[in-house]
Amino acid sequence: MSFIMRWKWAGPAVVVWLLLGWLGSPHVRAQKDKELAGDVYPTPVEPTTASKLYYGVAACQGGSCHDGKPPVSWVDGKQVNVRCDELIRWKKYDKHDNAFLSLQSPRGKRMGQLLGYDPDPKTWKTCLTCHAVWIGDDKLEKASKEVNFKVEEGVNCVACHGHYEEWVPSHSILVTARKFRPLSRSEKWSKYGMIDLKDPLKRAELCASCHVGNMAQEKFVTHEMYAAGHPPLPSFELATFSNEMPRHWQLLREKSPALQKEIGLSPGELEETKLLLIGAAVALRDNMRLLQADAVSNHVKNGDGLDIAHFDCYACHHDLKADSWRLKRGYDKNRKPGRVGLRPWSVELVKLAIAADEKTASTRSAEYEKLVADLNKVFDSRPYGNPTEVAAAAKKLDKFAHELALSLSSPKRIFKVDDTTRLLKAIPTIYEPATKLYDYDSARQISWAHEILKKELVRIRIPGEVQEDNSNLVAVDVELKGINDLLRLRLPRKSTGESLSSEYQTTLERISKWDPFRARSVFASFK
Repeated sequence: MSFIMRWKWAGPAVVVWLLLGWLGSPHVRAQKDKELAGDVYPTPVEPTTASKLYYGVAACQGGSCHDGKPPVSWVDGKQVNVRCDELIRWKKYDKHDNAFLSLQSPRGKRMGQLLGYDPDPKTWKTCLTCHAVWIGDDKLEKASKEVNFKVEEGVNCVACHGHYEEWVPSHSILVTARKFRPLSRSEKWSKYGMIDLKDPLKRAELCASCHVGNMAQEKFVTHEMYAAGHPPLPSFELATFSNEMPRHWQLLREKSPALQKEIGLSPGELEETKLLLIGAAVALRDNMRLLQADAVSNHVKNGDGLDIAHFDCYACHHDLKADSWRLKRGYDKNRKPGRVGLRPWSVELVKLAIAADEKTASTRSAEYEKLVADLNKVFDSRPYGNPTEVAAAAKKLDKFAHELALSLSSPKRIFKVDDTTRLLKAIPTIYEPATKLYDYDSARQISWAHEILKKELVRIRIPGEVQEDNSNLVAVDVELKGINDLLRLRLPRKSTGESLSSEYQTTLERISKWDPFRARSVFASFK
């Protein structure tokens, strides 16, 4: 049976486990694991004076600033700092709008049956934490419905911008906006509950909570979910995923000079480079936190090993071929044959993030390689790793990645043309395409990073200034055609009618045919 068919038909096997009572209730397990994960994740910082409330999308339409109708009057001397069509773009293009609907699809319903869920997807807490919004409090849910909250709206506005009552009217009505607008971004959060998504670290943490996982927030795609039919989570590169939504917001550099000055964007600052590097550090950090949280979970304490979802999927899920690239590659001399390791993609782009600081790159790189080697070693210590040892090694990598993210996110750390150019040129040296072989997901990460850096540079028209100019991007797309054909760098778009199910079918076919030897020549052309 082929790789694709094996994955497609993996789901029914879960029925056997359910009949045997092996799984228990996924909802109960998630709640217990959330409680145990508290020591791994820092205590969330809540606003000091804002009250929780989940507004519906209706709060942002019907004459507001975001549905194509700029305000007739506004704060004197201040420009409206958005395009005023964000809601239109979100509804037309953004897949987050359809996130809940995927639970109602044939695949979603079948998953619910296999996992023993209630027939109503609105009760699927383990899914809704990422596919929509899970409130979990009857009184708060009743109040939220009074302001038009609907779970069917998927990952709606307040899911990302802040589920608090005060900031929504305060930022959108002239009589209150005149006081709200001058506040610092930190005050808008602490007093009103508006999340500062202009901060690349906060944005990375928010997006990674679903696209990587966060057990304290009950966001974790388990192996049993995969077996029931959940498509495999792809590797996650924040800047690329933002652009591929596509963005319903503007980059800071796309705003007017007056707004750039008000926000604090430095002349010539390349914000996507910074987002790429911070996103890489956060993705690794949050992967390590998932490992630590799982290691102290009830199912591990009860004698089970780490959830198989942490491990390299395609170490097991691949066709057996007499002349495969895996046989040609052989075993890593530092690894034990036959042992399944961590999904490798999250460790790769951190190498580029380390290279951002020339003064510390050499020392940090050596430290990082040792930490990764130590993690691999404990994964190899016994089949599927020793949870206690894995947690200890993951904690060290978590600390390293978190400190790296903090240093990169400092307002004083500004990336300009020279920085981005140097990082772009460093990719062939860091990743050594002539000697190293990369799995599909890791190759995608490296290629996405190359594309982000390359495209950010070609948008520059005036030395020292950053302005939007897409005229040269076609040439970059032509240059990247070879690797795009191999890796499908473009993600499915809502506006083109591409479904995630068909996308994953296409991706699985590419993974099954992946040949890193063939990709070498394409990687070697990166410049």
